Amino acid sequence: MEAKPYAVQAAERAVAEALARRRESARLEILPQGALFLPHFAVHGEPLVSIVVPTRDGVRWLRRCLESLERTDYAHREVLVIDNQSSDPETLDYLREIGRHPGVRVLSYPYPFDFAAMHNWAVPQAEGEFVCLLNDDTEVRTPGWLREMLALAQRPGIGAVGAKLLYPGGTVQHAGVVLGIGGIAGHVHRYFPGDSCGYFCRANLIENYSAVTGACLLLKKSLWLAAGGLSPSLAVAYNDVDLCLRLREMGLRNAWTPAAVLIHHESRSRGPETDPEKQRRFGVERAYMQWRWGPLLGADPAYNPNLTLNNEDFSLGWPPRAQAPWKPSASAVVLPFWSKEAPQEAVHLEPGQAIQGSFRVPRHLSGQVDRVSLLVGNHGGRSDGVLRMDLGSDPHAVVFSGELAGSVDNAYLEMKAVEGALRIDAVDRLAFSLRLENATHPVALWAIPLDEAWGNGIAGREDLALRVEFDLLA
Repeated sequence: MEAKPYAVQAAERAVAEALARRRESARLEILPQGALFLPHFAVHGEPLVSIVVPTRDGVRWLRRCLESLERTDYAHREVLVIDNQSSDPETLDYLREIGRHPGVRVLSYPYPFDFAAMHNWAVPQAEGEFVCLLNDDTEVRTPGWLREMLALAQRPGIGAVGAKLLYPGGTVQHAGVVLGIGGIAGHVHRYFPGDSCGYFCRANLIENYSAVTGACLLLKKSLWLAAGGLSPSLAVAYNDVDLCLRLREMGLRNAWTPAAVLIHHESRSRGPETDPEKQRRFGVERAYMQWRWGPLLGADPAYNPNLTLNNEDFSLGWPPRAQAPWKPSASAVVLPFWSKEAPQEAVHLEPGQAIQGSFRVPRHLSGQVDRVSLLVGNHGGRSDGVLRMDLGSDPHAVVFSGELAGSVDNAYLEMKAVEGALRIDAVDRLAFSLRLENATHPVALWAIPLDEAWGNGIAGREDLALRVEFDLLA
């Protein structure tokens, strides 16, 4: 670029002229990577922004967060602190102190922690035209963060706006959310250096993503109310992603800007996720997201289908998920999504025994079931015989079967249709009956403990969801 400065000047002029034709008021910043330009849009008027900060016994973090807000160069704002049953004396003293400050209100939420419920309770009390959700474990780094986010949120067709969040060490914690990474959704560019331009410089440019994190999320209050706020089915995890996807359903775009930079001490207040009840809750929330948004989770328009869903580093996936139009192939639907930290339990199926239940099917899912795979293991001896599954409701049920071998232990057993074909067309549940035939030893069917609403309804363990994978042909 140094050898041809006129090329940079011509590119800058072209971008400026495009903005002028659209009557967009913006200052262009030339990025170090070359002929790339980051527009800094102007805020129209001085709308009030309500910054909503939930907290509980976290005076150290809350004080740091609120003191950092004083560096914000956009003055027309109010702060709503949601106190969720704090009992620490120092925290209570600090809450009383800040409650006397102009522009700060402390709202006491006297119920158990529920991120969705407390925000649905607090946001209607906000007086601002715009609302910014902000975690108490964040710190403002760039004074213009709120102005940058607000200017984007004022643009036509924009739903939620997200910020660039860094870990305390300076690496990226959030630079947009992509669906399907890790099963449901993941933060792209995670652990990249904070000053890295990222994949095709996407970490340094304004981007449209399917979702942004609720740790720092700004939108019009009217859009929050129109979307219905955060889903009550997602008390802790994924409620921000779900909100963004519902905004997308309303025809809006969710934007992310690298010009709003904050530090985020991620999930410091929630503690470890090793508690069995927390793991069960997390599993239920993953199951809900899969049911609500299943077909979208592996097809994010902001993410190339040749890239991996196993990591957040934009590395290539193998095999590629892109399908050639002239060579249709089956797509895998995993029920339910599972994380390696989640506990599993075994359902023991004896020779000649049958169990019945039903699988919860994602909304809007359709296609022909080409193959069914179940995660099985040995129990009381080497597995043998034939596992038979009647899938679907009579008289349209189709029989799938697979031969067990002694080596099939803690692995997926593939079952093909004996005859006929089963098509799924927007059904809520898919009935099944499993039977172990011609076997000497029982087989273990691995399952995840959820609850009765999301489990398979197996008699005596209605909360368990078998680990099953469908291969669907469109």
